Amino acid sequence: MGSRRLAAALMSTATVVALLGCRFAGGAGAGTIDSRSLLPTSGRDFYVDPKGDDANAGTSAQHPWRTLARADAAHLRPGDRVHLRGGATFPEPLAPYARTAGTARLPIVFDSYGGGRANVRGGIFLSSVSNLVFSDLRVISPSGKGVFSSAGGGGARSITLRNVAVADTPLAGISSNNRLDADWRIEGVVVSHTGDSGIYFVGSHFTIDGSTITHTGRRRVIPYPRHAIYAKGNAPTIVGNIIRDFSTSGISLRRQGGRVEGNLVSSGRKGISFDDEATAPGTTRVACNTIRDVSDSGIAINSAASERFVLVGNAIVDAGRYGVYSETVPALTLAHNVVQVRSAAGALLGARSSIGRYGEHDNVWYAGRMKSVVWDGSPRSLSTYAGLSGQARHDVVLSRPIGPLVSRRLAAAHDDAAGNEECGPPVDGRSGAK
Repeated sequence: MGSRRLAAALMSTATVVALLGCRFAGGAGAGTIDSRSLLPTSGRDFYVDPKGDDANAGTSAQHPWRTLARADAAHLRPGDRVHLRGGATFPEPLAPYARTAGTARLPIVFDSYGGGRANVRGGIFLSSVSNLVFSDLRVISPSGKGVFSSAGGGGARSITLRNVAVADTPLAGISSNNRLDADWRIEGVVVSHTGDSGIYFVGSHFTIDGSTITHTGRRRVIPYPRHAIYAKGNAPTIVGNIIRDFSTSGISLRRQGGRVEGNLVSSGRKGISFDDEATAPGTTRVACNTIRDVSDSGIAINSAASERFVLVGNAIVDAGRYGVYSETVPALTLAHNVVQVRSAAGALLGARSSIGRYGEHDNVWYAGRMKSVVWDGSPRSLSTYAGLSGQARHDVVLSRPIGPLVSRRLAAAHDDAAGNEECGPPVDGRSGAK
């Protein structure tokens, strides 16, 4: 059976996700969020239109300001809203002055009015600001990054990007460059056609939910790896996104306490990867993701000194080299996954006896005619690996794809996973760090 038919048998995405019982915030590609219900209920309204006049009061659509610079310089207070003319193009950046700050209950909101999204061609720049919401905008930055923070200053904190489209940037689409950046929420955002990574952040407690990130890392002259989501901050939550057509990794994790659930990742080199830059012990949870058509590995974990890993309920189809690969880590749980590798020279699993607390069980492997596992650097059959490692309890091994068997096995996995809370309801983004 060809790979397309195999993918259909193993991986109608909806079927796999439903059978595994995976539930996550927003759902993959949740799309447009009704932001009107989330706006603050008090504060002032200001309007900006390229046909306006900065000498105007700016407090009505009939007498708007003309430039974003005028809005940037306004002494905005918690609960204020700045509305940009929908469909209009603003050539300059949207860059609220440092120390512009709303509150958790009354953020300062920048959005569009009058129909359609306003086009911000100079990008959105954030420096020492907090509790700001950017909604229903289109960002195009032909000369650099789309939405980005300053590497200096006090950081950008509690920033929400909602229903924002970022496209055609020669560098990153969204870029957090300050370790003091924290608590960004990126919801229902579309990032596409970037030269560098789609979303890059070094700040902590970032949440990316229900967004679409496509065609990223397109500038081959950039000498370093380019990812769809490049997560270099602590405790990221990445749930329910559609990620496709990327250069290196769909999701690249570097620090501790990540939660990666319910994403659809396809068409790149690696689906989800971890390279150790952790600064403290934590647990990274990778659950209920669908990964397909990657030339290297579905999930790849390089050596980690202190990070533990839980990989449950994932469906990996048509990986080129490894379905799952892990070097030495303190602890790894690998359970209730479905894995198939494209090449006869590939391996379903690469693992080592030097992994600390290792638990591999209740997985469905499609092996075909290949040597299925690389254990301690040597190719092994699954049965030999099971004897050497003491693992593979309740695994199912398929020499050929059999749709009904897979469905029954996944149904059983669903029951087990639900009982073990492996694919449970969404939790607060901070709970990833343990």
